[in-house]
Amino acid sequence: MQSDLLGIQGFAAPLIVAALCLFTARKLEANGYLLLWGFGLVMFTVPLAISAAIGRPATIGEFPIVWLVASMAYTTSNAALFFGVLILVGLPLGLRGAVAACLAVAAAVAVLQRLHPFLMEYASVGTSIAGLLASGVLLLARARSAYFVFAGLWFLARAATAAYYAIGVIAMGRITLGPGDAALISFNTLVLGLVLLLLAFDESQRGLQRAHAAERDAKLLAERADRAKSNFLANMSHELRTPLNAVIGYGEFLRSLHPGPLGAKQREYVDSILTAGRHVLSLVDDVLDLSRIEAGRMPIEPERARVDAVLNEAVRDVLPRAQAGGLSVRTRLVPAEAHVDRRAVGQIARNLLSNAVKFTRPGGTIDVSLDADGDRVAFEVRDSGIGIAPERLATLFEPFGSGSAYTARDGAGAGLGLSISRALAELSGGTLEISSEVGVGTLARVRLPRGLPSCEAAAAQ
Repeated sequence: MQSDLLGIQGFAAPLIVAALCLFTARKLEANGYLLLWGFGLVMFTVPLAISAAIGRPATIGEFPIVWLVASMAYTTSNAALFFGVLILVGLPLGLRGAVAACLAVAAAVAVLQRLHPFLMEYASVGTSIAGLLASGVLLLARARSAYFVFAGLWFLARAATAAYYAIGVIAMGRITLGPGDAALISFNTLVLGLVLLLLAFDESQRGLQRAHAAERDAKLLAERADRAKSNFLANMSHELRTPLNAVIGYGEFLRSLHPGPLGAKQREYVDSILTAGRHVLSLVDDVLDLSRIEAGRMPIEPERARVDAVLNEAVRDVLPRAQAGGLSVRTRLVPAEAHVDRRAVGQIARNLLSNAVKFTRPGGTIDVSLDADGDRVAFEVRDSGIGIAPERLATLFEPFGSGSAYTARDGAGAGLGLSISRALAELSGGTLEISSEVGVGTLARVRLPRGLPSCEAAAAQ
């Protein structure tokens, strides 16, 4: 007579929808509401499963405990829908707190049902209808899209339907509906699942849009901060160059003996002034170059040039410092022409050679080589210095950092040379690679195209 309701089809739909909610919650990483709805749908199957197990509808008089259990499960199910809606619209209620609230509501209803026969009949269904009404009103009041409006109206319609059927349930004293209502339960539950999944997907899309907007805003802020930093560095560097040039100029004037002969101590002081001034001026120039590179204002002007001549010039510039430090510099440069920016290649070579001089102990060697291979030229600077620790290689090219095993040596600099060198190599369409071993030495290899760098590479930079 009521086998359609008591059979498996009566509670198959809630289980299917619950599984969909739980699966979707995992895929969308939903904020608890889908998990809560899945829990509610599982609880919804309890009264149906009880009826299927008994084989006929349970009545209050025959099965009071069964009625109570089924009633609590039904209340928990609708409470889970309501608290899931609260989480969806932004209430700071965690999943555990929501489950605890659902169980607390069900327990309170159970207590009320034990107090009076009237409450036994009306408490559970009244609480469930109130939850459905509240969910519908809340979704309509906080509607963020047409899905919210549709879901709100559906919850209100379900509340009205539940109230209509509750009259028959209470009047007949049963926890189940009449014959043939299994199809209605399945259809109603499937529509509920559709509503819940539509809400979840809509909220997920809105979450992605918010994340993209936040990422875009963060990127704009970072770019604005980067421009402000570059402008600040450029302005400060220009302000520092003026007094530094004056200090260096006066030092060179005194060193030239035009004002008169200097004593040994005076010459030592003047030499210290000149060394320190030129060192600081070099740092200021590095900061200026870095700020121009980061701001995209570092021009690369390729021209036909002898790369070996550019490298020889760089070696001559650093040779006095290398010899003063007890180092020997050896070169193996094959004649090679390429379309390169002479200034950029020279600066790369000077930076690499300066690092080799700084971090190589007296008695060490520095080897400079140049090879031409088809459409590329490659030059290397190899030293027998202290080397770079493996954990430092990953951050070697970061500005204001140093990749040496220790950085307390005199004249270690600000750590801008490698960062600038790699940027110049990439702007020229080439690469800069560093390999090193602590206690053995470091190898820097630069590869540059012999022709003009591609428009794509320049545009990307």
